[in-house]
Amino acid sequence: MDTLASLSPVSSSTRREEVVRALRRAILTGELQAGDHLREVALAERLGVSRPTVRESMRQLIQEGLLTQEPYRGTRVVEPQPETLLEIADVRSALEALAARKAATRGAALLGEPFEKALADLEQAATSGDQSLMHEAHVNFHGLVYTASGSQLLEQVWNLIRARIAFAVAWDQMAYPDSAWGERQLQRHRAIVTAIMGGDAASIDHVVNEHIGAAARDVVDRVNKVQGRRDRRIRSA
Repeated sequence: MDTLASLSPVSSSTRREEVVRALRRAILTGELQAGDHLREVALAERLGVSRPTVRESMRQLIQEGLLTQEPYRGTRVVEPQPETLLEIADVRSALEALAARKAATRGAALLGEPFEKALADLEQAATSGDQSLMHEAHVNFHGLVYTASGSQLLEQVWNLIRARIAFAVAWDQMAYPDSAWGERQLQRHRAIVTAIMGGDAASIDHVVNEHIGAAARDVVDRVNKVQGRRDRRIRSA
């Protein structure tokens, strides 16, 4: 906990949201590593907020899948399992391709402006270099695909799976620790928008599945490498 130099007191107007962003940013930048424990009292003192505010913030990150809470062991950063990440990718691919195909039937005139704004938000977040803002913009883009579908059921599904997708997006982001991650995401998401505006179902399926599949493969590769290094250290100890 003493190494979290980036954490500083947050403003009173949006305390919970800012604490969530600060903790998420620490996880995304690697300041908090998988398996690290979070101590409520220490965080409250570091961030200049109440313990209930820290508790609520950690609860949101638990829902997103970035933290886990265990009886008698406290709260710690999740150690992702490759099979979980691949399963999330399979579900995402099927649902998001369906939502994108439905969105395409509604016409470019209706959807052009909101998708352009979503891309602009992604670009602005990438330019800022703020990992938490990039994460929010990335998740919001995918939420827009579901909203743009015009399907109330798919919007309801999004609300149910948003936390799982936020988890997958976070680990996708951590798979690219360099500054080029934002530009790669812009390229991939522009391709999704282009496919939706073009209205060709086959192209939509290909672009959505390729984007989600490539991200999942990158994340699983990173997780396996990290776990492999950890196993080698344990064997050599």
